[in-house]
Amino acid sequence: MNCARTLQVVDTELPADTVEWCPTEGWQTLLACGTYKLLEGNGKAEPETASRVGSSNDGDTAPCSSQSRLGHVYLFNYDASLPACPLHALQQWDTAGVLDLKWQQGSTQLPVLAVANAQGTVDLHQLIDNNVQGDGSQLKLNSSLVLDPDHLVLSLDWAKPKHGRHGAGVCSISSSPHQEHLLATGSYDEQVFFWDSRSLCIPLNKCEVGGGVWRLKWHPRRKGLLLAAAMHNGFHIIKHDQTDDSNSSCHVVSSYIAHESLAYGADWSWLAPVRSLPPLPLSLRCYDSTKSSEGEVLSSIGQTQNFRILYESPTSTFDIEPEDEPEQRETQEDTLANEAANLHIKEGTFQESESSLVATCSFYDHMLHIWCWHHD
Repeated sequence: MNCARTLQVVDTELPADTVEWCPTEGWQTLLACGTYKLLEGNGKAEPETASRVGSSNDGDTAPCSSQSRLGHVYLFNYDASLPACPLHALQQWDTAGVLDLKWQQGSTQLPVLAVANAQGTVDLHQLIDNNVQGDGSQLKLNSSLVLDPDHLVLSLDWAKPKHGRHGAGVCSISSSPHQEHLLATGSYDEQVFFWDSRSLCIPLNKCEVGGGVWRLKWHPRRKGLLLAAAMHNGFHIIKHDQTDDSNSSCHVVSSYIAHESLAYGADWSWLAPVRSLPPLPLSLRCYDSTKSSEGEVLSSIGQTQNFRILYESPTSTFDIEPEDEPEQRETQEDTLANEAANLHIKEGTFQESESSLVATCSFYDHMLHIWCWHHD
C-alpha cells in the first residue's frame, strides 16, 4: 500500500518556495520555510500570473532590483504528541525574497541554516540553544556572504559541487547519501536525470514528472527514494533501483497533488519512521493504480471526499476534517466497497506499513503542507 495523508496545512502569507527539515541529531523536529514575493515598481504586489525568477525556457536569471523582492523565513517545530496541530511556529523574520535555504549536514554542533536571498546575499544563521528540544530555540544571524545582486543564487548545497547536462535550465541537484557516485538532477525540461558522477556523458536513467523540477530530495534513510517538486504537476516520489554501474530503473511510486499552486519546496523529515499505524477507514484510503490480469490499468479509487476547512489566523493552520452528507457518505462507501471487491481488496489484507513524514510548500497560494507517506 502506498498512501499519502495530510496532517496539517499552514498559511505562510507570502508565496512559499523552499522548505527544509533539520538533519542534525537531536534537532530533527525543526523545519525551516522560506517565502518570496515579487513587487511592481510602485511597491504593489505583482499579479500572480507574472513569472518568478528567470525564464522557464532556458533557466537564465534576469537581473533585477533586490528592493522589489520581499520574503520571510519561518522556523517551526514538529510535535507528534499534538496530532491535531503538530507543527507550530517558533520564529519568523523578514528578509529579501528567499531563493533557497539549506541546513548544514554532518555537524555535531548546533544546527546552522544557510539562506540565499534576492539581494545576492547568503546568510548563515546559528541556532541558539535556549531550551533543548523545546519551544525556546531560535536562529541568530552569524555571518553573511555578499554576492552580486544581478546574479541570483537559486540553489545551495553544503556538499561538493556537481555538474550535469539537461535540455533546459537545471533547477536542482542532489547527491545520494546512500550510494556513492549517484547523482540526481532536475530541470525545466520536466525530467529527473540519474547520473554516475564518474561518467557524466550519458545519464544512468531518467524519469518524466510532468513539470519543471524545482527541488529534489533523497530519503534520509531509505535507499533509492527521491522526492521531487514538479512546479506545475505537484510532488512525486521516485523509486530508483540500480543493479550495477550501468543498469538501473526508475519510476514514480506515489504522488501528492493536494497543493493548488506551483510546487516549489519539499523535504523528508529525519525523524525515525513510524510502523504499524492503524488502518484508515475504507473511504479515506488511497489506492495505487495497478494492472489487472488483462494488463489494463485500473484507476485509483478512494481519493476524494468533502472537507470542512477551519481557518484560525494568518501563519496558523487549517484544520481539515471529513464532512460528507449522510446520504453522500453512504453512497460513496457503497461504491468504494464494490470497487474494492472487484479489485480483490479486502479489509485486513494490507501488509504492515512504514510511514515517512514529508513537508511540501506551494508558491502563489503560500501553503505549507505536512503529510505522511505510508509505504510497505
